[in-house]
Amino acid sequence: MSVAPGIPHTVKRKMQNPLHPAGSTTAEVTPPMHMRAFARRLRNDAVRAIKQRVLRHAVASLGHAVRTGRQPSPRLLEQLVYGWDNEAWSATSSFLQAVIEWLPRTTGTVVECGPGISTFVLASVAAVSARRVHAFEHNRDWAERIVRELPPGLRACVEMHLTPLRSCGDFDWYSLDELILPSDVGFVVCDGPPGKTRGGRYGLAPMLRAYLKPGCIVLLDDTQRPEERQIVRRWCDELPACVIEAGENYNVLSIGENRPPVIQF
Repeated sequence: MSVAPGIPHTVKRKMQNPLHPAGSTTAEVTPPMHMRAFARRLRNDAVRAIKQRVLRHAVASLGHAVRTGRQPSPRLLEQLVYGWDNEAWSATSSFLQAVIEWLPRTTGTVVECGPGISTFVLASVAAVSARRVHAFEHNRDWAERIVRELPPGLRACVEMHLTPLRSCGDFDWYSLDELILPSDVGFVVCDGPPGKTRGGRYGLAPMLRAYLKPGCIVLLDDTQRPEERQIVRRWCDELPACVIEAGENYNVLSIGENRPPVIQF
């Protein structure tokens, strides 16, 4: 994107050559630091405004697609990721596609561990069948950003729980002390807590076990990482659970299944 009009990268001016008064040379003068910072701020603001428009349009298009029973295109899902402006950490379009495919096959309460652009997708699909999304987030600023940017119609479907991470023995996980969570959880998206958390995302199994319906579907993101693959092994043994779909960077697990997994660890 070009620099805002009126704030060029360099300013050229004519300067007299003292050895050749009749001639002149061209010298480049670099704008002061504050002008360059101002230009960057204008550029960043413009990019942010464009991404916000892309996000609003993509969310509206997604809602229309799911209400009319159409499958959102890969391009639309990529626009969601781009518009959310968190590409380094955001869920991929293939993961969002898995959310759209699997959520309608389930019933009951929806839980999300680590909300983000996936919250927009979950709310859009859940709204069709009047289901509630309970999202767990430990960072206040991030939780407030999501609630602020959700369209009012989707905001009504999401209950954002600000849940600090606390010690649960040999792992840390979201505190459920003050939560009243229904015991009919049928669908879980697990993209948190952050991977650097002690125990990673393992805590979902021991902390939510009592709330999960038999046959509950869990989508775990980032399974290209060794830590997540180890968590899948533990869940399969302890819940029990079974991997019923293995994407490039996610796994779909069915809770209460102890048949052989579709993948070998």
